[in-house]
Amino acid sequence: MQNTWPKQAAAPAPTGGDKSWLAVNRSKDGKGAQNWKQETPEGRRQMKERYKYIMKECDQGCGNFISEHKDKPKFQFMDVCCCPGGFSEYTLLALPNIKGIGLSLNPDDGGHIPSLDSYDPENGTRVPCVLVEESRYKMHFVDVTSVCHSLVCGDMFRAEKPINALKTDVKDAATAPLAVRNQCDFMILDGSFLGGKAHIYMETEYKSDAENPVFNIYSSHVAAHQALLAAQLAIMVNNLKPGCSVVLRMSMTWSYFTAGVLALLRRVFKGDIQNYKPRSCHQDAISYYLVCRDYDLAEAKRIKFYERMRDLVRDLRGGGPAQELVPFPELPEGAGPIQLMRHWGHALLVYHLPLWLFRRLSVQASYAETIAEHPAGAPPPPRPAPPRPR
Repeated sequence: MQNTWPKQAAAPAPTGGDKSWLAVNRSKDGKGAQNWKQETPEGRRQMKERYKYIMKECDQGCGNFISEHKDKPKFQFMDVCCCPGGFSEYTLLALPNIKGIGLSLNPDDGGHIPSLDSYDPENGTRVPCVLVEESRYKMHFVDVTSVCHSLVCGDMFRAEKPINALKTDVKDAATAPLAVRNQCDFMILDGSFLGGKAHIYMETEYKSDAENPVFNIYSSHVAAHQALLAAQLAIMVNNLKPGCSVVLRMSMTWSYFTAGVLALLRRVFKGDIQNYKPRSCHQDAISYYLVCRDYDLAEAKRIKFYERMRDLVRDLRGGGPAQELVPFPELPEGAGPIQLMRHWGHALLVYHLPLWLFRRLSVQASYAETIAEHPAGAPPPPRPAPPRPR
């Protein structure tokens, strides 16, 4: 069993215009930093621009896993949980011969709101962005946890528009004809459950999570997060082309569930698996990005990766409790974290140590910044406790 992890990706040094963008996004008082929430069209555009830069950072820091394909005559991708659209926009601009589809929860149901324009620095106006070019890209609004078992995408270049290659109602995605599945050269999985996040502006008629039929089916927010992650992975299994790459958002917060997901990804990707923490934003957030290369579809089928994720989503959507451990092969039914750690403990420790060190440095930097801004003569603010390694 392979259980080694490559070293973490090094952050590229920003150059030219990147430096000014980095400074604005890391500044509390910068124009972009204070107006990046999605309540206004300008805020939504700023939020999209931030995510576009995050993907640029990930691409440059992890061996140009997107831009290295710029000379390919045909390249197609799927962005799962795509709104406001920054990741898709970067990918479309980086590769001239590309088509893509974005999936996102409908804003009426509490999903992020798309931003379909960009800023033109020459005349200081907003202009339509590449996301509106339906011959290259189209967003489809859907709750991915409800279609992870029935969603596949065929060859977008054989269809007049990319959206025509998408099917969300097949009987079983895993047994669909090869012509309509596992056709994506690249996938993005950036889902995060939005329930309980009152700071995020939502254009929905529901006044609480309890009223929202997309959110209130879960037994807890943890169960909802697990269902969304499992649904994205189920969609990946049946849509990513063998030998290709995926980038997905993960959490630095230790849990045996996410540790098991990391171990599963190591099983079904034969190439490098790199983690990357963007410098432009998310400095003190617990999310980071994972780039996995060389997808092994045969191994995914052998260990029943899709079936495990599909059944987990079904149980969680039915109100089942959050799981301590992701369903994992070679562990007997009822096995717990101890058995997982016997297989993967050392590798997971090596993997998580740099993440823990990053969080520790982030906490220290935030405290130093708070001290610098503290009024003279006032008692110092309490020092935050550093994160504890598990």
